[in-house]
Amino acid sequence: MKEYIKTTGIILDNSCVKENTAVITVLTPDSGVISFAKHGYYSKRNIYKSLLQPINLIDIHMEKHKGKFKFIEGSLIESFDNIRKEYNKTAAVLSIFSSLTNSEIYDQKDYNLIYTLIMKFLRSVNEKDPCLLTISIYFFFQLVWCLGISFTFDNSKSEDYRYLDIENGTFYRNAADYESENHIAVSEKLFRVMKNFKNIRFADIDKLDYITVNEYNEFRNMYKRYTAYHFNKAIIIQPSIISEAG
Repeated sequence: MKEYIKTTGIILDNSCVKENTAVITVLTPDSGVISFAKHGYYSKRNIYKSLLQPINLIDIHMEKHKGKFKFIEGSLIESFDNIRKEYNKTAAVLSIFSSLTNSEIYDQKDYNLIYTLIMKFLRSVNEKDPCLLTISIYFFFQLVWCLGISFTFDNSKSEDYRYLDIENGTFYRNAADYESENHIAVSEKLFRVMKNFKNIRFADIDKLDYITVNEYNEFRNMYKRYTAYHFNKAIIIQPSIISEAG
């Protein structure tokens, strides 16, 4: 039986699979990440080619039959032009989209939270000029909360050694080197920035200290181990193409 769906969606990806066919991947707040083939996509008669571009927020009308989606029509809600105008902003956004499309997220309830999180991220990057490395880390910091786990911080006195316990997501300080299978050493700067994330909003993200590629890569490796422990598949954060903060 056919089902007709009207919803909003953020275009995450658009990839060519045949000479005149593209597969469009969309994040919706109610159906999660869905994909559909748009035949005749590269035809001059295709009036939806510009609409179905990554980063666009659209109204979308689809047909669902036997688990497959078919695009019927759509209209543009927001194109986030200030992101598109800057290469680094576009690259940072598409990098996060790539991480999401390659992750395994099964709970449909999570998608509504993720959709809201992405909208906050897009509007912050579109309206402000934050450090793109910092705001990307902040996005993934918030993402784990959407997926049912989180980062917390031990309030014990300051010690020389900092580490993350991947079993419970808590950052600790310790006087001794405590690296083990479930404990990941964390640099002082990354520890400080992430601790500040607790009381920050997307609207205020530009107030945080800018991080470097070193801290970004440190976070990537830590995040991979942390999410691999809790999920069937690790969430892989893409390498940064930005050489300096901002």
